Amino acid sequence: MKKYEEYTHKEKCIALKDDEQFRRWIHKKLLQHLREGFSFESLGIVASSVLKEYIKKYPDDFDLLEIEMACNEGQDMWERLGHAQSNGKNLGNSRTWFYNMANRYNWSERSKQEIDHKQAVTVSVVSYADMSTH
Repeated sequence: MKKYEEYTHKEKCIALKDDEQFRRWIHKKLLQHLREGFSFESLGIVASSVLKEYIKKYPDDFDLLEIEMACNEGQDMWERLGHAQSNGKNLGNSRTWFYNMANRYNWSERSKQEIDHKQAVTVSVVSYADMSTH
């Protein structure tokens, strides 16, 4: 019998549908991957769209709370790396680290503020071009 790693993508998709042990194996691999700070999309065992579909179909085999916690642990790993860089315990490029955080976790250098005016605003325009100097 082939090991799961040796399956073709098609075989993996079939196993997702038919093999509870395979789903649990992928779940374990996904948790490890996320805890290490990698994205869901880069797992590479099966297409991320396929995996998302089967996570919804088989909630008993894919614990959403565990997946969320693994994502939190991955973010914690990245934040600790940035912290170590900022206090000199670890060398690294702070700008590259920030771009990673901005793209991965929607961090921003600026706060986003939206102002909604529901009342009328009066604007007076004065043209100094029409005034003559005396």
